[in-house]
Amino acid sequence: MDIEPKGFQHGDVLPGGVEALEVGVLCPEETAFLVPVGEDVLAIGDAMIRYSELGFVPDHLMGDDPEAIVWYHTSHTVLLQLYIDQMVEWVKGNL
Repeated sequence: MDIEPKGFQHGDVLPGGVEALEVGVLCPEETAFLVPVGEDVLAIGDAMIRYSELGFVPDHLMGDDPEAIVWYHTSHTVLLQLYIDQMVEWVKGNL
C-alpha cells in the first residue's frame, strides 16, 4: 500500500480524529496531539519528563532565551489545564 505524506496545520483534525494543537515555542511547527483514545491522550512530546516527579524539561536544557522559556512553560500549562483530568489519570496509572 502506497501512502502519500500529507502536511497539516495547527487546528486540523487528522486521520483517526487526532487533533493538532499549537505549541510553537521552540519552533513554529512544534505541535501537541490530542489522540481520541478512551478518555483521550494528550501527546506533547518531550515537554514533560519524569525523574523523581512529573515536570517540565529543566530550564538549562531549554536554551538561552529566558522569555522563550517562560512562554514554553505557559503554553504547556494552558494545554495541561485543558486536559488535566486525563493527565491525572495517566500519571496515577504510571506511578
